[in-house]
Amino acid sequence: MPQKGDFFTALLECYRQHSQTVQSIIVALLCVVASAFYTGAKWKKVMADVIFCPLIAVVLGNRVPPITLFGITVDHTIIAALVGTAGMHGVHAAAIWAMDKRDQIAKFMAKQSD
Repeated sequence: MPQKGDFFTALLECYRQHSQTVQSIIVALLCVVASAFYTGAKWKKVMADVIFCPLIAVVLGNRVPPITLFGITVDHTIIAALVGTAGMHGVHAAAIWAMDKRDQIAKFMAKQSD
């Protein structure tokens, strides 16, 4: 009979291959829970944040390379912490701000080319 693989060995190997993603999810979830306890958020808001914040943190963390600003390296864990702490309302506000700035810059550039 062939030897069966150990469950914990497979789990550890899976974690080793996907450690950045798993760490981002854990940090985002911890920040969402801490933010919910600190602000006293409603149950529906917390559940939405628990679902979407880790997803956004993983997507952003995998797309943004590590950046050093003023001696602080911004990597996937800091992005996950910011997204988890800000919650969906904060992420939505930041996206609206970024789109508004992009439109202002586009209008300015179009005016300069005339």
